[in-house]
Amino acid sequence: MINTPWGRAQHSNNIARGITFYSTASHGGFKLSDTRRLEMPSPFREEDTWAGGNWYEEDCDSALVIYCFPQFFPENQVKAAENMLRSYKPHLMKDK
Repeated sequence: MINTPWGRAQHSNNIARGITFYSTASHGGFKLSDTRRLEMPSPFREEDTWAGGNWYEEDCDSALVIYCFPQFFPENQVKAAENMLRSYKPHLMKDK
């Protein structure tokens, strides 16, 4: 397994090409490939995240990944991600 911003990964789940979820003993999050990250709309791709770069921690930043790639997630997760973004990053959702 690889090292993540939260420590050594214990498990990984490939959601889709270029989207992998990693979990550690205490936390986790998504890692996007460079190609997949470039597919995100510019404001979402350029948003500062806790871990930075292509990492999106599971508590809040993961909403960016789920919202931008809804085809890979259950509808309830997409709706929860949208609600999270409206609450914590409303500047991204002003035209949505």
